[in-house]
Amino acid sequence: MIRAVALGLSLVPAAGCEAFGSVDLGDNPAVRTTNLDSDFFVCRIQPEVISPKGCATGEGGESCHVTESSYRLIDVDAAYASACEDGFLTNPPDEVLSNFSATEPWIFEDLESSPLLTRPTGIRSHPRVIFDIDSTEADLIREWVSVRR
Repeated sequence: MIRAVALGLSLVPAAGCEAFGSVDLGDNPAVRTTNLDSDFFVCRIQPEVISPKGCATGEGGESCHVTESSYRLIDVDAAYASACEDGFLTNPPDEVLSNFSATEPWIFEDLESSPLLTRPTGIRSHPRVIFDIDSTEADLIREWVSVRR
């Protein structure tokens, strides 16, 4: 009896896929970007965007991306960035590398629709506007994505 039920359940997904056909992803599907430059993140994005804008801690003691979001960040003192030489740091803090890994999924091939750009600028839902779409911070994110490894 258990085998019959298991066999019956194993056939459901295959039949379900055929029954519904394919899904139209539209003209601009969100695809994650790969090969982002971790050195650029370590030496520019973390110390010039994430840390000074309080992305991990928020304003007024909010915990924001430390505990309140699926985009988890670690609060990092950006003073380490002064040791970057030619956009490279030999031993970046583990917390910054963790933030890099957490940030990668928030960048899409179409950067202008990426949550890392649209949410802090208020284009998409976010509790507060962090910076303007035409700001230095937004331009730095654009530069990071254009500098692929």
